[in-house]
Amino acid sequence: MSGATGFSFTLKRSIWKEEIEKAGGTYFKQDDIVVERPDFGAGVETTHEAFLKYLKDGNRPTAIFTANDIMALGVIAALNDVGLRVPEDVSLMSHDNTLLAKSYNLTCVDMKIKSVAIAAMDLMEYALHGSDSTPRHISITPSIVVRKSCRQL
Repeated sequence: MSGATGFSFTLKRSIWKEEIEKAGGTYFKQDDIVVERPDFGAGVETTHEAFLKYLKDGNRPTAIFTANDIMALGVIAALNDVGLRVPEDVSLMSHDNTLLAKSYNLTCVDMKIKSVAIAAMDLMEYALHGSDSTPRHISITPSIVVRKSCRQL
């Protein structure tokens, strides 16, 4: 599941598709549910509505990956509405690793937001006050935080 707009959501969708295919899987566009404004408080409800419709259309996924933790809460609500449980019936993985992920025991991709913010401040400081002309490059590798929302196969 991904958001309708924004560079971050477009990039995530592109990478997911690429990685699914690299792993030998098939990307099914009809299973990529796009939700409006998924990164705001209303994202829980818009995701809930969109995913509930997807389920009521007869779809029964075994695993779901959401573009952010807010969307994961909407997915959980929709699954509860149709009597499905995380992780017993459906594995759920989110993206971002915010306080919501920890609170709901979500397995997720940790984008290391704090490290990104510190690196951005360091780069800005260097741009404003640095004296040498060597370009600065910083690479921060995301990690997966395993919690209890994915069942073992």
